Amino acid sequence: MRGRYTNARVDLVTKDVLVIEMRSLGQVGAHLTVIAGHTFHAGEVATPWRSTLSLRALLDPLPGELRLVTVLRFLRRRTVGQIATQLGVSQPAAAILIFTALEDIGAQMGFGPALDDPSQATEVAAFIDHLVTRRRPPRFEATAAAFQALLAATCVHAAIAGNDLPRARFMRSLEERAYPGRIAAL
Repeated sequence: MRGRYTNARVDLVTKDVLVIEMRSLGQVGAHLTVIAGHTFHAGEVATPWRSTLSLRALLDPLPGELRLVTVLRFLRRRTVGQIATQLGVSQPAAAILIFTALEDIGAQMGFGPALDDPSQATEVAAFIDHLVTRRRPPRFEATAAAFQALLAATCVHAAIAGNDLPRARFMRSLEERAYPGRIAAL
């Protein structure tokens, strides 16, 4: 079966908290991971049909306000501060709304029920900021709820058309390596 996989490298920090490193298009390990009492099989976390859902399929089940914050953050690339201003709420409240939307998306994708623990909403918001701007996300010790939100964020980001395309600069560097001196002549 062909599909886009997501590989999550997970290191145990304590019995309830894990360090998570997300990688796109990686190999999926076949092991069990326990996160704060919830067990995830690597195949469940990274099944190919989950990553190929359309953006509409991910957003349609969400209530209006949660759909709005997801669209503003991922499609319109608005910051948490801009979203907070537009909705007339504080920045932490906007981060919690984004976190809640991602938890609901994760629950609908089968990552388990929404755990309703927004204690790491600001860390997840920072992860999303780096994801949207194509920078390396910061590492942090994630709770089970944050893990679900991180997985959902990567799926939402992957569902947006064009996000799986390489950058033009990268393609030029490959062409230069394959055909040295030829690109400059064009």
